Amino acid sequence: MSFGYLLEIFGGTGAVVLGIGTCIWGFCKTHEFKYDYDEEDKQDPVDVLNEEWENPGENFSIEENFGSNWKRLKFAVQDEGKWNININKKQGDVFIYTKKDKAPPKCNNGKHFLRVNIKNVTRDMKVKFVHKCFDISYNQIHDNNHKDIRREGVHNFEPECIIDLQNNHENVVKKEQLGIHITGNYKDIKNVIIDEAYYGEKWSFRKLCCCRRYILCRRKSNED
Repeated sequence: MSFGYLLEIFGGTGAVVLGIGTCIWGFCKTHEFKYDYDEEDKQDPVDVLNEEWENPGENFSIEENFGSNWKRLKFAVQDEGKWNININKKQGDVFIYTKKDKAPPKCNNGKHFLRVNIKNVTRDMKVKFVHKCFDISYNQIHDNNHKDIRREGVHNFEPECIIDLQNNHENVVKKEQLGIHITGNYKDIKNVIIDEAYYGEKWSFRKLCCCRRYILCRRKSNED
């Protein structure tokens, strides 16, 4: 049906409204939705990113016992289910992450999906997503994937999962880590907060203009 024919039937405004409605209907047919995001039972960030590793920096006092790197919980502390990170300049860095030994959900098409809402990040800070791969003995066998985080707000990370896939390396990847690395090598890190974190099936945010509520949507899989 031509646009000119629609103009004859509905007039200019009616044809535009009909065209918009057709586009919305087509979008709804090819996507699925979750309408209750605000009421969902969400995991706390400390449960989603439940591992923590700290390293000393060049200005960390040699007179102070640094202690264990794993779950030292000095640069990053757990506060009401959230991660709060504070690192003085050149005192060290922290990696807050989750471990995976299985492939992500099939609807993700072979990719992990990690979403975080992070606060008090500025462009001159060194904050980034990091993805690491290991063999069965926990030897790192793949270059790190990373993605910079330059501002506060919601950020997604979607690295390809290669667990149990043959690749160009001698060993097969059996374990992976993905999370957020924050370093104080360049400036003080003050009150950076991982306010929300989600790992699992990929969903995208959409804001409804009519009620200003957020819903989640994604394209339906070919199997549907």
